[in-house]
Amino acid sequence: MDEIITTQPSPQHWFGMVYLLIFGAGIGFFLLSFIALGVLPGLRLAKTIASHTQTDMPDYTAAELRGRQVYASLGCALCHTQQVRFILPDVLRWGAPTEAWETRYDFPQLWGTRRIGPDLARETGVRSDDWQLTHLYHPQSIVPDSVMPSYNE
Repeated sequence: MDEIITTQPSPQHWFGMVYLLIFGAGIGFFLLSFIALGVLPGLRLAKTIASHTQTDMPDYTAAELRGRQVYASLGCALCHTQQVRFILPDVLRWGAPTEAWETRYDFPQLWGTRRIGPDLARETGVRSDDWQLTHLYHPQSIVPDSVMPSYNE
């Protein structure tokens, strides 16, 4: 009878396999994280926007687009925000929280992150045009402690 000779793999062989296993696990965790933290929230957000979007939401007018350009060019987003957060102090001060569909046409978004100046998301129609122009050209005459620069050019 022929004798079957079996050889045990060397420890170096198993170390090579462990590195492959760790590498595969790393790739697997990366892909899982990417899907769980990147892809799925995006899909959920798209569904939320679609379900809450007003069907009769008009495009921006030429004046609104021009205002957006001025807002961006003057750097207003550095001090002002355009999103009412879902926290009680924001809601009490500025009104209803900003919904995802409201910024559907805003690319790039100019929400701002610092709240040095007031939130401008619900500012439309609150004050007169004269007040707005005076505040833009001479902010300290309206709000004495304002740090907003004058845009009187």
